[in-house]
Amino acid sequence: MPPKRKRANENDDDATESKRYAHLKAQVRRVPEKTIKAKWTTLPEPVQGKVLDMFHSLERPVIMRNKNEQKRIEAQSAVQAVVRNLGKRLPRMPFPPITKDSNFDYESALNEHVRDPEPVDIHSALY
Repeated sequence: MPPKRKRANENDDDATESKRYAHLKAQVRRVPEKTIKAKWTTLPEPVQGKVLDMFHSLERPVIMRNKNEQKRIEAQSAVQAVVRNLGKRLPRMPFPPITKDSNFDYESALNEHVRDPEPVDIHSALY
């Protein structure tokens, strides 16, 4: 049997449209524990406050997504448990030295990426 031809459909238009915008790509970096202990530091108190504010601002969209009141209550308790757990761990969490205050402020991070949509190579800064 001859190979089937690919059909042109509306999804091609969506793919080309989405390529015009900058996207974040998840990458796993294997950073040695020795490097983390030597170079990474915890966040200052004001930045930790911004991170906690960001966690709390993320609760509402997750909770409001559910129409069912019972599911909404379950989602709220689950999200609050995660936020509480991360909030307790935050003062001890190490962050890479290139971490900036603006990384945890949505508006300034958005403005920074609008000005400079080029991807940043953080691999060299981690080591």
